[in-house]
Amino acid sequence: MIDMQRVLAAALTLLVLVAAPAAAQIPDEFTNLQVLPEDISRRSLIATMRGFAGGLGVRCTHCHVGENAATLEGFDFASDEKETKQVARVMLRMVQDINQRHLPETGREDRLRVTCVTCHRRLTKPQSLRDKLADVFSEEGIEAATAAYTELRAEHFGDGSYNFSPSTLASLAERLVGQGEIEAALAFLDLNIELYPDNVFSFWVQYQARTEQGQHAEAVKSLERALELEPGSEFFQQALAEAEQRAESAGTP
Repeated sequence: MIDMQRVLAAALTLLVLVAAPAAAQIPDEFTNLQVLPEDISRRSLIATMRGFAGGLGVRCTHCHVGENAATLEGFDFASDEKETKQVARVMLRMVQDINQRHLPETGREDRLRVTCVTCHRRLTKPQSLRDKLADVFSEEGIEAATAAYTELRAEHFGDGSYNFSPSTLASLAERLVGQGEIEAALAFLDLNIELYPDNVFSFWVQYQARTEQGQHAEAVKSLERALELEPGSEFFQQALAEAEQRAESAGTP
């Protein structure tokens, strides 16, 4: 049996040892603080910066001028050269405004505080998985988009960065059906059904896509599967009756 307390203690010790050289390079007095309090303590500033880095999944080099993120040796923390640092100030003011002005206006006493990780979820670009895949599809096509999903799932599944629930691909497919991108919608649905064979929403969207494509017999099969998953649904029963009529009229019973 693994002694988890010893493992955690060893990991914490290693973290402290690795962080110590870097912390030694951080100055005791700070210049060019434009959003954070000018009298902020060194300890508080380091903790704040670690919160930024953790929320975006980045290192100090993301915003600060320097090369060695492990030791911070030679870093110019006061420099505003990097565009990311300028954007960070805007984001910090936005977060402060939300927490100090907008959330109190709700009148709730148990309100939560917004932080970087609230939106970023350890991603530099806080984009939803659905929108990211839509962008890849628009720029590179359906094969690249489905491959991107597979790669992102392998890298991020379970870490909270993206929503890998069945609703993501199904809702993206529904959007694509509305845009007339039927083949792409069906490709995303095939992938989703492979991963989540009992997701009724996938078969409902598949029915819509096949109907738009004129594949009425296949559309009937999609609704039949939806009814297997939700046998008491009057909505699906009515939709199936209408789909069967269309299939019969098209000569594809």
